[in-house]
Formats: sequence, structure tokens, C-alpha cells
Amino acid sequence: MKLLMRDEAKGREHTIFVTIFSALMVMLAIVVMLMASATAISGVTLQLDENAVDILDKQVENRAGYIQDQLQQAQELTDLSTYINETAQRDRPADAGRRDAFPQDAGFQQQRQSAAAAGCSPQNA
Repeated sequence: MKLLMRDEAKGREHTIFVTIFSALMVMLAIVVMLMASATAISGVTLQLDENAVDILDKQVENRAGYIQDQLQQAQELTDLSTYINETAQRDRPADAGRRDAFPQDAGFQQQRQSAAAAGCSPQNA
């Protein structure tokens, strides 16, 4: 059994669902208009824009500080590298340019010479 309401002025019949649904849609439209006007009057959108700009400024400031720290660390590494190179150059022995000057290379030199005498390349020995 269908519940119907008769619109006396127009002579049409409506279900209760259509009547309640149309009333709810009108109420929803009124609430949306009230919320939009309250938001516009209170200045919430302007405050949100200001907050967004403040957040962006803080992010840029933080990133600039991070990059500055990274560059300072790189500069310290460059200074350290320069110090190490200067110290190594100053403390370098006079015969450091020769391959046979270091004792750990002496064994390699002997292997190379014996391999050459045997007719092999050093990689095959």
C-alpha cells in the first residue's frame, strides 16, 4: 500500500518520501548558505591564507638553514682534506716517488722479476 498525500492546489499526489526529502533538501540549502556567510563574515579564509604564508616562510627558513649547515660541513671537509694533503706532502720521504722504496712492494717486484724470467706475465703467476 502506497502512502500518498494529495496536493490540493495542483491536484497531484506525492509520496511521503518525496515530501520529507524535499523538506530536507531545502533545509540543507539553508544550512549551506548560513555556513558560507558565517565563514565569509568571520574572516576565516583570510586567516587560513596568512597561516599558509607563515608555514611556507618557516619551511623556506628551515631549508635554508639545512643547506647552510651542509655547505659548512663540506667546507670543513675541504679544510680537512687540504690539511691532510699538506701534511702528507711535508712528511713525505725523499724516495717516495720510487716504486721499490716501500718494503711491501719488494715482494711484488721479486714476483714480477721471477715471472719475467720464467716467461710468464705477472697476472698468470
